[in-house]
Amino acid sequence: MVKSRLNHGQTIDLGAFLKRFYLAHPLIRCRMHHNCVRFIWIIFLVNVLPAFAAPVPPGNVLFRPTFLSPDIAHYAGTAFRVKDGANGQPYFVTAHSLFGPAADMDVQMSSEDIARVIVAAVGVSCTDPRNVVVARNYVLLPGARRADGDGAEKDLAVFELPNRLGDDSLLLDTTPLVRGDKIWVYLKYAGTGRVGLESAVIAYVSEKEVRYFFENQEADFRGSTGAPIISAEGKVVGMNLGLFTSKTGRRFGYGPPATAIRAVWQPSQKPEASVLRPAP
Repeated sequence: MVKSRLNHGQTIDLGAFLKRFYLAHPLIRCRMHHNCVRFIWIIFLVNVLPAFAAPVPPGNVLFRPTFLSPDIAHYAGTAFRVKDGANGQPYFVTAHSLFGPAADMDVQMSSEDIARVIVAAVGVSCTDPRNVVVARNYVLLPGARRADGDGAEKDLAVFELPNRLGDDSLLLDTTPLVRGDKIWVYLKYAGTGRVGLESAVIAYVSEKEVRYFFENQEADFRGSTGAPIISAEGKVVGMNLGLFTSKTGRRFGYGPPATAIRAVWQPSQKPEASVLRPAP
């Protein structure tokens, strides 16, 4: 019981007084109810709705890449510009499998082959073709390979980009994904000038691979190998490599998680502990 002493020495029960005041004044009750509903609605908008709203990526971070050697040039798939907040260096990220049969080449190049033969990766922005980037320094990835039954964590090709003032970059988020998380694949639709976001739900997570169920089963994913997977906050949480079809006919995407991307330039960095299991 909460009591208060009046000027003349009398005491009142504040709780009982406020309760009687509240019950005796319908207008007060109405206003308090309205304010409570408004407060709950604000909490919903701030904390719940963003989890369902599609992110808005910055401009000139998605590219159609061309890979140059002294003799030939080949182009395939997608690449994106991402920056690691830890070191501030921007990178041009795509798939290792685009240096092989997936890009109509006779053989799959190794990471050492790429470092020796490819002199530059050139990216034409998918949102403004006048914006072109050139990345010359390939980051060697020992053991790089196409995604296989052992995982997708080595199907990556990364080039260092010049750190130019005014260039936008996606940010990397290595927080472990959880099954049921909503994500988006940011891609350019083949044969069109349009970019878009295709939503999906995480179905499987490991340190080597993520798999996700597409909500739009009719979407066109041609040319999306190397496209970024982004969260509701607009940060990169993985990279799309391709699709597979389950026995039920549903289409899933797969690719390496953000921790595998960061491991290319920070191989000694330990992955963050997942909420699904105790830290090692």
